[in-house]
Amino acid sequence: YTDWWHMYWGKTGGLYEAWRKEGPLRKLKWWKMTYRKSVPFTQQGCICTCFQLVEGGVDTGLKLMVVNSHYDVLGGSDHRQSNTEDLRTLIRTATEEAVGAQLIDPKRTGFLICGDFNVIDTSPYYEKLRTLDGVAKTRDLWREVHGDEEYRYTIHSRHNKAKEVLPDADGNSLFPWPVHPIRVDHLFALDELDGTQWARVDCSEIEVLRQPYGQELADHWGQSCVITVKRI
Repeated sequence: YTDWWHMYWGKTGGLYEAWRKEGPLRKLKWWKMTYRKSVPFTQQGCICTCFQLVEGGVDTGLKLMVVNSHYDVLGGSDHRQSNTEDLRTLIRTATEEAVGAQLIDPKRTGFLICGDFNVIDTSPYYEKLRTLDGVAKTRDLWREVHGDEEYRYTIHSRHNKAKEVLPDADGNSLFPWPVHPIRVDHLFALDELDGTQWARVDCSEIEVLRQPYGQELADHWGQSCVITVKRI
């Protein structure tokens, strides 16, 4: 309950970003937005964090913008479209402010858009999500590393319907609905937005993180990736 109240009053939508104090990331600034349409009392939304990239304690001259998002699971395509419009607004606001304050240079700044979008990667709406409804060029990092042929999922129900698809997996005890395994959590590298090009983000590894049955951290599996930011 403490976590729920923190999420509601802080308007975080259940989103958190954490990084090692002595690691390669130094937080510079962040922005957040609550979606106009979300599951009641959840304050779902998106956050954007700007990081300075360091190596061995030395500034590399590169930055990384990371957007984390949690789309409404209810409401169908109308709510997905509304969430996408809000997400696009936050990204534009954050980038305009960061560039205007000379906090970042897009040519030296990588950009990741990730989160629980509740959009299946084979659904008709997926391309609208991936392009922020036609204004962005992005790359799906999972597809870039694994291709379309390898089976992919971030949701695996605890029910037999899902276990029949992946008989060697126990499923997720926190996911209550009997659906086939699907991928609705995505990591996109943003290459261009509204005509502005961003530093390239290459991904060498990306994997689904599965916990033992009954010890899951959430009803969706997380993902881990290894990226490199290359200035243009």
